[in-house]
Amino acid sequence: MTANLISKKINTYLTGSITVETDQHSQIIIHEPPEGLVHAAGDDVTRHQITSVMAFQEKLSMLFRAYLKSAGIKLPLPDGKYKVKVKLRSARKISELPAPTIKYVSPASPLLNVLKSVMDALNGHIVSNDSQINSSEIVYEPASGCGRSKLDHLEVGLYDASQQPAAPIARIAADVYVIPKEPPMYYDGNNKPVVLQETHHKDFAAQLRPIISVPQYERYHIDVQFIGDVKRLDIDNMAKIYLPLFNELGIADDLIHRVTLNKRSGKKLNSTVSMQIHPHPLQHVKQSTSP
Repeated sequence: MTANLISKKINTYLTGSITVETDQHSQIIIHEPPEGLVHAAGDDVTRHQITSVMAFQEKLSMLFRAYLKSAGIKLPLPDGKYKVKVKLRSARKISELPAPTIKYVSPASPLLNVLKSVMDALNGHIVSNDSQINSSEIVYEPASGCGRSKLDHLEVGLYDASQQPAAPIARIAADVYVIPKEPPMYYDGNNKPVVLQETHHKDFAAQLRPIISVPQYERYHIDVQFIGDVKRLDIDNMAKIYLPLFNELGIADDLIHRVTLNKRSGKKLNSTVSMQIHPHPLQHVKQSTSP
């Protein structure tokens, strides 16, 4: 067990008995192979993507294609390790971003779903497979000034993560109506595995809530690290499984202004999901509620 952390066995319906370490305050380490959200697939399953999401993603993809082609860069980019950084400035609160059309068991953070929209826009056309995105982050900034513009300001940077520091490849900025990613509609097939995955965090929350005192900040930065045999897993799909844990522990979506995701792949690494709560920006703790 790591110093200054206590260990607790958590019983989950999806993956059985799992060891979790926590400092009972701002750090949680889940000792299991990271789960990645999967959707029903097969010849018997009909999926219908939401058209507004598709249109938003196509606009972003078009901007990236234009930027890279003007720079003489052949698409898709060669296989490698990539990083995506997103900044969203909006007059809308995070909770005012469009909600999913189809109400699933546990909708993910709207901010995470904006990041997922961006990453899916890069998938295929820009990066051959978005599992090659090893690091990503999204930062939300409330728009200043009077009035409530219907357009959001979105900035997206794509970097070569194989270099240290990560080298910039392309950057776009646009005033656009942001549409968070949402699940497709299913017309056939058994989607039970998705339901089980989307409730996985509830098992952790129910058994951790009595022993964790979440720090009270005006704004939060949530950092999640996925470690193990995760090379082929999409970082955003893994985050959809675990990030809702913080909502269950009492942190509202409107207060999470930054999310950072990283994955470190290796078959010999101990499989863990390591999550840390930080203030954003750096500020003093207001109070902490004892369990």
